Formats: sequence, C-alpha cells, structure tokens
Amino acid sequence: MNGVGGSGAATLFFKNGSTSGSSKFVLDVDQAEAVAPYIPDNGVLFDDGAYFIMSGTAVVGVSVQYDG
Repeated sequence: MNGVGGSGAATLFFKNGSTSGSSKFVLDVDQAEAVAPYIPDNGVLFDDGAYFIMSGTAVVGVSVQYDG
C-alpha cells in the first residue's frame, strides 16, 4: 500500500464484510505524510470482502494491491 496525505489528517479504515463490519486494519495519516505501512508477509484476511472508509480530510491517493 502506498499513498500521500492531503491537506489535513485522516484515518483510513479497512473493514471486513461491509462498511459497518469490523475494522481489520486502521491507519492514521498526518497532513502531507507519505503512506507506506508495513504489512506482514501473511497480510490481512478479509474473509467477507474488504471495504474502505476514510474519515477526516481527503487523502490525495492510495494504491492497494492484493493477492487473492
């Protein structure tokens, strides 16, 4: 996962099953911060599908790759 923070802070939520499902991965992003978190080799399992929600100011861009 790679990205760039926007003009303010934001929180990215990756949820399991739906936008109201449990958060499996939460990432806080500061203003203009480069987003490149370490995710272990075994990754994060979203057995009911992955859903993305963002709170706060817009993140300029996020690119997420998956193997599935």
